[in-house]
Amino acid sequence: MVAAMDAAIGTVLAKLEKTGQTDNTLIFFVSDNGGPNLSKRGGVNFTDNSPLRGAKGDLYEGGMRVPFLVVWPAKIRPGIYEQPVIALDFLPTALAAAEATPPDDLDGVNLLPFLTGAKATAPHETLFWRTGGPGGTNAVRRANLKLVRIGKAAPELYDLAADVGEIKNLALERPEVVRELVAALAEWEKGTIAPTFESPKGGAARKKAVGKVSPAERLQPSDEVHEFLGAENGG
Repeated sequence: MVAAMDAAIGTVLAKLEKTGQTDNTLIFFVSDNGGPNLSKRGGVNFTDNSPLRGAKGDLYEGGMRVPFLVVWPAKIRPGIYEQPVIALDFLPTALAAAEATPPDDLDGVNLLPFLTGAKATAPHETLFWRTGGPGGTNAVRRANLKLVRIGKAAPELYDLAADVGEIKNLALERPEVVRELVAALAEWEKGTIAPTFESPKGGAARKKAVGKVSPAERLQPSDEVHEFLGAENGG
């Protein structure tokens, strides 16, 4: 999979270079959220998120901290950006690059002023995550302090600057921060919209057999993709 992805991305980048569009093209590259921990379900692990704690589906750093690369040669100098961002920022950033006006209720932040150095502050004062619906897992991050609350268990607090592996729980040492972040989470949840679907009983949806497509048909890239890449036929 990695080799195929590398080859495909290389094909697109080579075409941009050949057509003189590299300098004026904004490119995002981001990983999926964390390697899975199959041993929890009796499987064999092929991933290791060390030194981060947790795995895919968790709100510890091992399940949510991912590589994120941004390339725009004409606008962004090479470097490392240390402040936390979130996937919700992708669309506002792309719209700003295209000089389009985003809707007023769009979540996320335009990252361009931060990536170009025009703004030195952090894009977000506070970041929130939630998974599993009511009674699931919640997380709040403000600067380097992160609160994790799993179901009805007591909240956990970590200092990511000193403890990126989320080993030392500071909740009892800093109860005022816990109260502050729990209150911020409650306020954030007031503004979220309930999902329009109903979860099936017993948890996640079960996979159902839908039969086979007959005759078998191989899916191909669209004509627009072939035209861009200069392909002569559908191979």
